[in-house]
Order: sequence, then structure tokens, then C-alpha cells
Amino acid sequence: RNLSGLLAKEYTLLDHIRMGPKVGVGVLIFREQSVVVGLRRGALGSETYALPGGHLEMGESFEHCAIREVAEETGIEINDPVFAYAVNSIFDPTMHYVTVFMRVDVEQGVEPRLMEPEKCE
Repeated sequence: RNLSGLLAKEYTLLDHIRMGPKVGVGVLIFREQSVVVGLRRGALGSETYALPGGHLEMGESFEHCAIREVAEETGIEINDPVFAYAVNSIFDPTMHYVTVFMRVDVEQGVEPRLMEPEKCE
């Protein structure tokens, strides 16, 4: 039994390596001199502040991912997000992310709503 458990762990590691890095999209939402952030709950980076964003879906553009994730997480409808920068983060041998950051400006008075309280506060 121990050998089969060990093989399962090795297979899982190889699976992660074969899949390659995951791609995330973070969105810098500027309103004058402020940026929208949320306090993460129950996920990687729990109890840290993070930008709205999430995983890029198969066939999705960075722009569409930014628009979708911001609407899902904040209720804000954004238009025309633009590329800001990207980072390559290797956390450990099984967790490798490429995160693309998009930027968008919103008008004064636009307020985020807490759409996913189980993930953010």
C-alpha cells in the first residue's frame, strides 16, 4: 500500500509538470488615485490583499478574462482593459503561474460590491 501511495504522489507531481504553468489574470482597477483590492480568504495567499482576477480559460483573451473576472468578483462592468505587465512566479516544483496584469480606469462613484464572500472580504 505504501508503494502505491508513493507512486500516486509521483504521478501527481509528473502530471503537474506536464501540464505546465497556469495562467492568471489580475486587474488593476484605478479610480483617480485608488486601486480596488480585496482581502483573500481560504485560498493561496489567504489573509493577504489581492487584485480582482483569476484563471485564464481555454481560448479566452486576456481582455475578456479581465472583464469576466472583474464582473464576477466586484460587480463592476469594465471596458477596454489594457496590458500593464506580466510576472513569472515559480512557487515550488508543482506550482508555477504566469500572471498577466491588465489595467483599466473607472469613473468616480463606481463602487465594487462583494460578489464572492467565500473567497474575499
